[in-house]
Amino acid sequence: RNDLVRELRRLGIDGLGVDFAFPEADLVRPMHATALQAGIADVVTSFDALEHLLPEDVDAVLAEMRRIARPRAWFCLSIC
Repeated sequence: RNDLVRELRRLGIDGLGVDFAFPEADLVRPMHATALQAGIADVVTSFDALEHLLPEDVDAVLAEMRRIARPRAWFCLSIC
């Protein structure tokens, strides 16, 4: 529901939330088709979402995360 991004913004840190299920996200889109510019993210996060992917979508989602990340970006992923 974009809680993390709202908190980051409150702290003065820029962020963008992508989610296909919650209208509160900045971008309501699937994880494998964000339509974001390539190489824009210093940090890419995913919390409790990857485990919900269909096996055939995993590679596309990871490729999209890598595509939007800058060359020396950090990734923080949580899978419950």
